[in-house]
Amino acid sequence: MEQNLTKGLILLLLLVFNVNSPVLILLLLTLSGLIFVYNSHLNRYLSKPMVVTATYFLSTLYFTFNWNDFASYPLIFLLNLSLKSVLFFPAIFTGMLLSTIFYHTPFDLTSIFKPFLTIALTEVLIKVNLKEKTSQRENYSAEEVRELLNLSYTDNLTGLYNRHFLEKEAKIIDRQTSQSNFEYAILMADIDFFKQYNDSLGHLAGDEALKKIAGIIKNSVRKQDKVFRFGGEEFLILLPETSPEKARQIAERIRNSVARDLELSLTISIGIGHFPQNGKSFREVLKAADSALYQAKNKGRNTVCPLKV
Repeated sequence: MEQNLTKGLILLLLLVFNVNSPVLILLLLTLSGLIFVYNSHLNRYLSKPMVVTATYFLSTLYFTFNWNDFASYPLIFLLNLSLKSVLFFPAIFTGMLLSTIFYHTPFDLTSIFKPFLTIALTEVLIKVNLKEKTSQRENYSAEEVRELLNLSYTDNLTGLYNRHFLEKEAKIIDRQTSQSNFEYAILMADIDFFKQYNDSLGHLAGDEALKKIAGIIKNSVRKQDKVFRFGGEEFLILLPETSPEKARQIAERIRNSVARDLELSLTISIGIGHFPQNGKSFREVLKAADSALYQAKNKGRNTVCPLKV
């Protein structure tokens, strides 16, 4: 409400300096009428001193630039009356004094003052609008903020974490391994013959298969494990605090769960990379898991393969 009042006052002042008198008369009459009708609402947001100050300021400025127009006198009186202010005569006196300064100097200060004030008021109006839009954008509930964060870190189709979140996780993992004896495993999983499945049944069926396999993988891992959609039909599973043997057990559980789903009639191949056995950084372990996945594919698919150099 306060921002709307501010914008309304600024727009009015802009018109005071830049619009012809007949239009201004109509505008001020409308403003006075609205103020008179909604005076009780204004009092909720503006204190009496603020109302008096605003009336005096507006009346003085209007009269300063319209002193030779007879309509200025009743208009200022009406504005003061509608706001229950008693500054009619002080506003007239100050307006006359200012008009003498502005209009009767060798330099004609109106040619400097009016454009300057117009630019300044326009800039203030723009800033008020920007502030209002910013406050509207920032007015999110805690639940909406969580939803926005989830959207930025998850894959739209499967609901799994995306590559963007994986990059952040990789940096955290590398920091942990440099500061402690932290071991972990990476599983790289790829759906076997997925292109043929897509081509024969269509992309909608392919999307449904991806969502179902994503759900199977999530249900097959532990709470501390993170599942990412790495590419088209590729998934990456990050297993913290996991030995090579435990990583193989989890990978076999995922593979068996996918193979047992008769509705899908699809299988999955999985490669395993382990830190510190297969690399000194997240990127190196990821490369090892990817190489192990190719070995699993070459073995005939639907199999789990740790990296063998």
